[in-house]
Amino acid sequence: MVPGSLVTLGPRARPSDTVVMDSSARRAANRQNAKLSTGPRSAAGKVTSARNATKHGLLSREVVLSDESAAEFDGLRDRLVTDLSPRGELETVLAERITLAAWRLRRVVRLEAAVIRSQQKELASLSDVATSPDAEPTPEQTVHTAMVRDAHGTGQLDRLRRYEVTFERSLFSSIHELERLQRRRRGEHTPAPAAIEVNVNKGEE
Repeated sequence: MVPGSLVTLGPRARPSDTVVMDSSARRAANRQNAKLSTGPRSAAGKVTSARNATKHGLLSREVVLSDESAAEFDGLRDRLVTDLSPRGELETVLAERITLAAWRLRRVVRLEAAVIRSQQKELASLSDVATSPDAEPTPEQTVHTAMVRDAHGTGQLDRLRRYEVTFERSLFSSIHELERLQRRRRGEHTPAPAAIEVNVNKGEE
């Protein structure tokens, strides 16, 4: 049969009983393609899809410093995406913000330790604070002295604490907003958005 030809259904077919075979085949193919392109259906598939979207939106090379591990960042991101189970673009964006805030909080802790070690090293090299073996300070004392010395010097620890507060606010507000979206998606009661404080005083930098 030639594609596109008309076929009558029955000996006394009415005009409405005729169909175009190739159009019917196209519609059937379109329906089948739609079924195949609706995205992941299982929970594991949805998590994998969200993880892939996060990888495209947040490449580790854009947020991981040279002395940090891209593998550790990827592992943190994958675990958080699995726990948060974002669906859709907006939930994925919030999952990215949560990942960034969590990673930066880890960085603050690491940098704080580096600042204290640097101050301890400088203290140990100063002859006027050298002590005899009998008066060797405890580890707690050396940490305290290093922190006091930094407070009266460069003030790096104080700046790191301000960064820590900023990242914590970003982390918790993003978690709160993601939970709101997920509750609304499930048809549950949605609490009010979290209040976000914005510091417009640039003189503190």
